[in-house]
Amino acid sequence: MLATAIAPAGTRPQRLVHWFDFDERDDGNYESMPRYWFAIGRDPQVADPAFLRQPIHENLVQRQEFPRFTDVRFDSKHTTSGTHAFYLGVNGGSAGAFLQNGAVPVVPDSDYLITAQVRTEKLRRAGVHLITYFIDNYGQRIVASENCSPTINTNGQWDSISVRLKGEYPRAKYIGIQIELRQPGADPAAMLGNHQITLQDINAHAWFDDIAIWQLPHVAVSTQSSINVIRQPQRPRLTLNVREFSGQRLFAELVIYDHALNPVARQHRQVGGGEPNSWGWTPPLPGLGWYQVDMQVFTDSSRSGLPVSRALGAMLWTSDDRYSSGDADACFALAAEGLSNDRLMLLPSLLAATGLKTAVISAWSRDSTLADLSARQDYLDEVIFQIRSSGGAVVISLDPIPNELAKAQDFYAWPTLAMLRNDSQTWAPYLTPILMRHGQRIRHWQLGSVQQPFAFFDNNLPQVVTQIDHQVRNLVPQPNLILPWCITQSRPLGMNEADPVIYAIDVPPTMAPKHLPEYLRPWQTIHNDSSAPARTWLYLRVPPADRVAHTRRATDMVLRMLHAWEAGTEALVLDRPWTGAAERRMAILPDPILGVFSSTAHRLTGRRVIGRMPTEDGVTCMILSDSQPARRTQLATAPFGTGEHLDQKEADRGMLVLWNDNATRQQVPLTLYLGQQPITIDIWGNRTKLKMRDGKHRLIIGPTPIFVEGIDTELAQFRASFKVQPHFIESKHQPHTRILWLTNPWTRTLTGQMEIVGPTGWQSRPARNYLSIGPGQTIKLPVTLRFPITEVAGQKKFAAHFQFEAQQQYAVDLTAPIQLGLHNVDFEANMALEAAGSDSSDVIVVTLITNTGAEPKSLFVFATMPEKARQESPVSRLEPGQTVLRTFRFQDAEKAIKHSVIRAGVRQTNGPDMLTIKLTLDDGQ
Repeated sequence: MLATAIAPAGTRPQRLVHWFDFDERDDGNYESMPRYWFAIGRDPQVADPAFLRQPIHENLVQRQEFPRFTDVRFDSKHTTSGTHAFYLGVNGGSAGAFLQNGAVPVVPDSDYLITAQVRTEKLRRAGVHLITYFIDNYGQRIVASENCSPTINTNGQWDSISVRLKGEYPRAKYIGIQIELRQPGADPAAMLGNHQITLQDINAHAWFDDIAIWQLPHVAVSTQSSINVIRQPQRPRLTLNVREFSGQRLFAELVIYDHALNPVARQHRQVGGGEPNSWGWTPPLPGLGWYQVDMQVFTDSSRSGLPVSRALGAMLWTSDDRYSSGDADACFALAAEGLSNDRLMLLPSLLAATGLKTAVISAWSRDSTLADLSARQDYLDEVIFQIRSSGGAVVISLDPIPNELAKAQDFYAWPTLAMLRNDSQTWAPYLTPILMRHGQRIRHWQLGSVQQPFAFFDNNLPQVVTQIDHQVRNLVPQPNLILPWCITQSRPLGMNEADPVIYAIDVPPTMAPKHLPEYLRPWQTIHNDSSAPARTWLYLRVPPADRVAHTRRATDMVLRMLHAWEAGTEALVLDRPWTGAAERRMAILPDPILGVFSSTAHRLTGRRVIGRMPTEDGVTCMILSDSQPARRTQLATAPFGTGEHLDQKEADRGMLVLWNDNATRQQVPLTLYLGQQPITIDIWGNRTKLKMRDGKHRLIIGPTPIFVEGIDTELAQFRASFKVQPHFIESKHQPHTRILWLTNPWTRTLTGQMEIVGPTGWQSRPARNYLSIGPGQTIKLPVTLRFPITEVAGQKKFAAHFQFEAQQQYAVDLTAPIQLGLHNVDFEANMALEAAGSDSSDVIVVTLITNTGAEPKSLFVFATMPEKARQESPVSRLEPGQTVLRTFRFQDAEKAIKHSVIRAGVRQTNGPDMLTIKLTLDDGQ
């Protein structure tokens, strides 16, 4: 019988441990249930009195959501092989069956793959699940080993599902299996609580056949860190393990991918058959960053086909550059609400490895009870002590509310606020011990989860916050209450600004980073005659990795941090950027977002945005300066032992952050002088020293921000101060007077000269100015501009060459944007090719002219093309708001247009107004 089992791809039949084909009639089983299988939720009807003394059996037969009237039995209507399958049918309620404890023993430290064939019919709300787990020698389920298949609905077709069991549990003695046709149930965390209404399927069916258990090699990948975050000067070192108990020779292929999923390191190794099963490897990684580790095990030395086993891991390699700037370190925090006690103990190590200082942790878990509250406090004591002893800070969140407490109060909507304004005799036994033990050391208390910002809908919010503040103040001196909010919700009215309230504002992943300042503006302004803006902490979220590539997620996170920091938010918080690792030891796998968040935090800590510098079209450049330069005590070290250091003078200077927002140009070159020893730093912390050519540095700016440290901060501020006001120039063929602004950011007088060199072809009077600007002073220089009659409308660069002395001798080129156009006329033109014969085409130019002013206009519309006659058309008395269309045809001009341009425009009949644009073949339709 076993020889006929079909092995999963990459798995040999020799690895089959047990196979349930449910064709047991030939073996004499004429009962309604297969051998070793029992229905969940009903009397097993067995003579063995020890059966129900097994904890796993006792639990499963008493499951009330699996009623007796459901159908669980053999069935011959649908099968994949043989004559019978295992059938589950429901008429309301769930149906399921479980494998008897002891039916399938475990080989210690082995991995297993459980496969099954499934067919479902008429499922609308219910779903099929295959659940597997290990059982210990006492008949108890090893909860941590449990694994469940995704919900499946095959719609009348047979399909295969599989679930894997990792051999990470020394207590494992037997394999447990449950097959379930499960109805949807009430969500215990939902707002309606016990008042929820859930609809169920009345007539639904599922068949299971050919359930097989396969023994696999156990494959494990780990680093030297339980949090898999390695900090320089250490390098990541992998420990690889392949345990194969059959003695078969296997072949392991190990590949490491960067955050863009490009392979960066690879290793092949033979294991088993006399070769070592465990080994270490220090991979040659290209730089700091996040890496995915993928080890696949094959039975064939060519490593062709599908692997017999596979293990995935992740690690983060971070830099050792850290600021030490006191309270500024608390501006960046990790939210770790809802962690189990074991995972909570990893948090201090995670903060230490990433250099972050602040964590948000939960006072309770959902399963906390008064009986085990002291045990939870012991864990909190240890974690809080470790974080505070390393100079960090802790925020205690009153979320989640223990289920025991929520049920006692029957409050499911706005649970934390509802709890605290309710009778204190109910919640005081849960909260008072925490306030008494930690209230003197912890001042920040968060009133719920930012995922449920229901405080916005409380009409009595000011009174509620004042009441809670008074209650907490009895045990916490000067508490800071943190109120969950959402960035799409307006700022609350009527709040007592004297109460120390901080708003924890959730920023959903759907919000574009560039829109953050606009949403934060109402929070950062003086409100209700208060003396200060509201205090805001932003909880930043990005799309999950299964929806958006890591490269986009990382870029999005950095942009969110930069825009929020520029807008003046007090702190930025990242919510649990990791997943649990399936290892025997307690471990976590870091998300790439953790790496870019911590690296960007160290760039921003102790700095503030002091302005923006104009650069190329589409390139954004923020200028940052140290807010407390004297407190930066630890300098950054270049990676890989190059020995390049920033000295104290360079370290205390400013920083630029640049990225490209131009969708049509992914990479934009930028050439300018940045300082004596500028260094670029990517979002992971990798450093590159910029070389200077012809007195300038060259950067390639892409969508992902780059940081430039060691810059000449005053020069960057000088560049940012250079502007033309007003920047819009009417396209009138006449002189235009504008004002040039310049500010001297140096501490000594700036002396030198400025020569206007652009736009090309324009006349400037005066063309050269001699400068003398005192420290911190701003001057305004009038200049008269005149553009050539052939100039086209659009964005231009006003350019000037400066030679001056401040702290040193400078020779730099500066540009400022100006716009050439007409205020009261909108002009659009498009070009198209129209066949005029078998081998020729005409060029058609279609123009649209709209009078956006308040007075009628008389115009000429024109179009010109080299070697073709100029064409014009009058527009007499164009009324305000009126739009007219004019069309021009250049015959047999297809070949000519490939090497030339068309100029189209309008000019005023009796006046200086004139606007011209260019059309090329790329503009054709």
